Amino acid sequence: MTYSKEEIDKIMQLDCLSRGSTFQTDQSYVLRHYGEAGLEKVKQILAGWGHPIDYKAMRSMQWYPAGLRVLSLLALQEAFDLTPDQIKTMGEEGPPHSFVVRLLTNLFLSIEMMIRACEIFYRRNWSRGKFEIVSIDSEHKSSVTTLKGNDIHPLICQFSAGYIMGLGKIIGKKVFCDETKCTFRGDPYHEFTITWE
Repeated sequence: MTYSKEEIDKIMQLDCLSRGSTFQTDQSYVLRHYGEAGLEKVKQILAGWGHPIDYKAMRSMQWYPAGLRVLSLLALQEAFDLTPDQIKTMGEEGPPHSFVVRLLTNLFLSIEMMIRACEIFYRRNWSRGKFEIVSIDSEHKSSVTTLKGNDIHPLICQFSAGYIMGLGKIIGKKVFCDETKCTFRGDPYHEFTITWE
């Protein structure tokens, strides 16, 4: 899919910042699945859109425009014909390959602690919005969380659901996460329903 200059400019006007670690997740995914040639393909697409990214120069704790994060995912989607489900899988693969996340998740003693930590991971990576836990039902192995005040792009929604699933993998749990409400589908906020085995 090709994007117009107006569409790209609109994405770049998003009033939010994202940490460099989110871009490093993209780079890591591309290198694992498509190699250096794949990364070069993504970089060429971004340069063609007028927003080149030097993934290797990005600092994990530095803030970058969230619009650039969206363009990174769109370039991956375009370069490799990724479906939204594949973007979700990409999110799922992220936590196990992040040193900082692996280090922090060693402190999780339960799935409930992992879900509570999602609030911390969200605040660590995004400058806007509030990730909240609505409920955790340990008996029925389910939880509902919401994200309010940060409507970035539907691909970020898919990626985020996968990321939550990936956190579960680190602690040895089979976790499922679906976005059950989404502002891009007309809902007032984003809602993620998490279940586990």
